[in-house]
Amino acid sequence: MKQLLSSCAKFAFRVANMNNDRPKRMPRGLLAGKRYIVNPCAQPGIYLCLYEYELQEHFYKLLKTGMRTFDIGSAMGFHAVGINNLTLSDVVCVEPNSAARVRLRENLAANGLSFPVVDAFIGAKTGPSTTTIDKLSEDYFAPDFLKIDIEGGEYNALQGAEHVLAQHKPAMIIETHSVELETNCADFLRKAGYKIRIVKQRRFMREGRSVAHNQWIVAQP
Repeated sequence: MKQLLSSCAKFAFRVANMNNDRPKRMPRGLLAGKRYIVNPCAQPGIYLCLYEYELQEHFYKLLKTGMRTFDIGSAMGFHAVGINNLTLSDVVCVEPNSAARVRLRENLAANGLSFPVVDAFIGAKTGPSTTTIDKLSEDYFAPDFLKIDIEGGEYNALQGAEHVLAQHKPAMIIETHSVELETNCADFLRKAGYKIRIVKQRRFMREGRSVAHNQWIVAQP
């Protein structure tokens, strides 16, 4: 009984000690061994790397050591940190939301990473607050991999990446936010010589989504 009570007390202490927003060592998944700011009590899916779990096998298949990435729509850096965990290479992070950029930089710093964080929207053409994937390739490097999640701007982003797609053929994972956008993106990529796979949301433990049609395109040259 004393041993059981001791074990329960240690577990309760551990849980209480994790009930905060300090960086945690991630136990599994894409971020295994990396540090990420998460409250496991409030966000168990993030801590256990169940967030967008549907994509994990595709990240593992597509990403190789040394590949360089544009993370378009980095949010707070979950995928940027995870991608670096697999490639051990550079990631250019693009995130126009100021609050998200603060947390993104904190998560990068927690892992000793100092990747560029670009404050811009990604579109088909450059503008006052907008840049393109082609322009990013001029400013940084030609990417081997693109992750795109920009809440409805995915087709415009591809239109602004014609040079990169034609000359460098990066693999891609693109989140789509409507049937029309998914169709347009898939048709665009097929014309560019890509093989397309549509990944649907999982049926168990589904994540809350703000749009009715929310899936992913996995594209390989």
